[in-house]
Amino acid sequence: MRAWVPFVRGFAGNVRFAASSIVEHKLRSTLTVLGIVVGVTTVMAMVAIVTGFNNNIIGNLQTFGANRLEIKKYEDRFGPGGPRSDEERRRKNLTIEDAVALRELLPDAAVGILYVQVEALIHVKNGNLAANAPYIVGTDEFYPTTTAQSLG
Repeated sequence: MRAWVPFVRGFAGNVRFAASSIVEHKLRSTLTVLGIVVGVTTVMAMVAIVTGFNNNIIGNLQTFGANRLEIKKYEDRFGPGGPRSDEERRRKNLTIEDAVALRELLPDAAVGILYVQVEALIHVKNGNLAANAPYIVGTDEFYPTTTAQSLG
């Protein structure tokens, strides 16, 4: 008798036992398969969501560019910070002339942009429709290029 014959007989017996167990315990088998399908689907969905978030964040960070420099009157603030200091409030406003002078002083810079943001309460209305707190910012023609954005 060959050495593999007992192995095949034992394997065939195990397959018959497994098949009969599945047939005899249909509910348990169905719930097991359902649990595996739900588990695999959940893992795939979570991986897709995390990958989407990751790609979105990387895309947003890439729009900043590695060689971007911003000169502002005030520091950026996130969250509550209280009133600005006297030193900050006394700073002079940046002007168009300042932007032009920076462009002339930095000839190796790829592009310099002017970005004007004025905080004011604005009401925009068309018939019965009104905009909720519109945010208006003025820039020059270099803004889309510098910020890696496109118009339209």
